Amino acid sequence: MGRRTRGVALLGAAAACAGIAASSVSRYTNDVRAQVGPVVPVLQARAHLRAGSPVTAETAAHGFGVTRVPARYAPPGALISASEAVGYRLAVQVERGDYVTARSLVGGGTRAGDGRGGRTVEVAVAGAASLGDSL
Repeated sequence: MGRRTRGVALLGAAAACAGIAASSVSRYTNDVRAQVGPVVPVLQARAHLRAGSPVTAETAAHGFGVTRVPARYAPPGALISASEAVGYRLAVQVERGDYVTARSLVGGGTRAGDGRGGRTVEVAVAGAASLGDSL
């Protein structure tokens, strides 16, 4: 057996091993995906936020981020966008990296002294400036 024949045989064996390895990895990743489920968006804190802090649009933009995790590891009641938290207050202290869930929030908007709870929503109305003068 010459050098060239031996080289071609080794190249063929290497290609066969690469094919087997790729098939094995593909099968393994498919098994893992089946076990953990699809990837879902989850709201995650990007900064340390104190309990009782109001969640404003600015807080939501800078303090939260959306990350994608397997459905199996997503906490129950997890919010999927920062806009869902706007208008609420934080019920608990949230550390950087914590997931933000519905239980992390408590009703009560940003207005001081409003003990009724609920969610404060700011609505822009076109032409409202003319109403302001008459009031």
